[in-house]
Amino acid sequence: MRTFGDKFVTLYVGNKREKFLIHKTHICTVDYFNNRLYRSFKQANNDDMYLLADSPEVNDLFQEWLYTKEIRDGNSQKYLKNLYDLYFFGEKVESSGLMDKTIDKIQDPCRTYDKCVDVDLLIKIYRNTCDGSNLRGYGCFLFSLPKK
Repeated sequence: MRTFGDKFVTLYVGNKREKFLIHKTHICTVDYFNNRLYRSFKQANNDDMYLLADSPEVNDLFQEWLYTKEIRDGNSQKYLKNLYDLYFFGEKVESSGLMDKTIDKIQDPCRTYDKCVDVDLLIKIYRNTCDGSNLRGYGCFLFSLPKK
């Protein structure tokens, strides 16, 4: 644990404000968090952050990726939904590494299990991503494929 340091950030996630601890050295590798934790002296002394719009499941995936640079495998609809939400989170925190790894994982069940994008998902993708998003392009590609 020495390599991670002894300082932690407390994340309060979701509408129930579920509490998560994460090493400060790790979370600060993402500029979004580094900027918010060190933006002012007052905030630098307060290592609490609130991610109320995000889900605990997405936070679990994010923390796993942050420590291992990997995202666990899965094949359920819930898993796939969490991957899309993780990508949206990656866009929010402007982490290209997280977005790249997540879109790779999204492609796996789409290829293997033929889980395509429907209109509702495509709309969600557009509402939660920015212009030029790789996920927008991939979502449009999947939407255009003939349905089996």
